[in-house]
Amino acid sequence: ATVRFTALLDNQLMDALESHMEVKPSQAPVVVGTSLVVAASPERPSVWPEGISLPEAVPGSGFIKIIAGVGSLPSVVSYAADIAQRPMDNGASLVAALLPAVSLRLYYDSKAQDISADLGLNRVASLFQAAVEALPAYTDSQGYDRK
Repeated sequence: ATVRFTALLDNQLMDALESHMEVKPSQAPVVVGTSLVVAASPERPSVWPEGISLPEAVPGSGFIKIIAGVGSLPSVVSYAADIAQRPMDNGASLVAALLPAVSLRLYYDSKAQDISADLGLNRVASLFQAAVEALPAYTDSQGYDRK
């Protein structure tokens, strides 16, 4: 944003200052999630009300995105998409970014070399392990990010 301050005397410009400043959102995005298991039954359909308490926010500043699916894959994919757009500026972000890919490993047979080779799941798992081991180097003794 550009901010201009002007000093006028009798409608005559006496002095002016123009400054450029970065305008950031009022808070980082918040992800609220829930999951549940519903048993399938042809005799009795399952109806499940679900309530989510949303965090306080500036009116009109956010949105709600609902993802529903079968199994854990939709939530892993959604989480991965959220993490992928975040800046990677510390160890916690690196670990968080690799977590969805490691989670996907559960969906594949570890002996299927062609799947592992195509998706690079073994490489991702080793990177995740290395990131977890390196995490202390990114934090101080209280667990805060070093910047």
